[in-house]
Amino acid sequence: MGRESVIGLAIAVMAAGCGSTSGQDSAPGTGGGDSGVPPSTDGGLECSKLGRVECAEHPECLRIEGWRLDTSTGCFEYRRFAYCDEARPCGDPMEYARDPEGNLWEFPSTCTPPGWPIEPRDDPYETPGGYYGCGDRGLHPDEPTADCEKFGSEVCEANEDCMAIWGMRPNYAEGCYEAWEFMSCEVSRNQACDDGPHCGRSPSGDWMIFGDGCIPDG
Repeated sequence: MGRESVIGLAIAVMAAGCGSTSGQDSAPGTGGGDSGVPPSTDGGLECSKLGRVECAEHPECLRIEGWRLDTSTGCFEYRRFAYCDEARPCGDPMEYARDPEGNLWEFPSTCTPPGWPIEPRDDPYETPGGYYGCGDRGLHPDEPTADCEKFGSEVCEANEDCMAIWGMRPNYAEGCYEAWEFMSCEVSRNQACDDGPHCGRSPSGDWMIFGDGCIPDG
């Protein structure tokens, strides 16, 4: 069966799975798969000494990231790692603080690095100085990312650096698709995936159907 036929079948049966499945038949992202969780230390862990990637691997730590103001453009561009703190609840709304060098940062919640003075605002929902977010709001290209390829589905789904890719095999005889399968974990592309079903061939030559345009590299 050719690519066009596979896409046609995908569109026709996306809402109807095969009657008997043995794999993940709920929507991707609801669990399942091996964990691949790095061992957690108990006691003595100093979160503040961890880098961006290591901080996210420990549930007892909180990775704080934000957008630093680019004074040349007047924009909060690119997400950057600011600090690894002990895990704690964060609230709304967004917060603004200055780093030790005096640079203004925008944070997505009230969790900011300790010791960074909060930028005063008359309205907690207004940005200070009339600055705003613009340009590329994704992760700065110089920031290290997790080794997503080594993760199983659960850790991949939980790590914001990573993107879990799920696919399904068409069952041509029954005119339906089999259970969702975890295909790969890849570094997030910081962009939306194209809408609608897409298809691609696995390394073994089998056609696979994907819910959107993000399919495994290669």
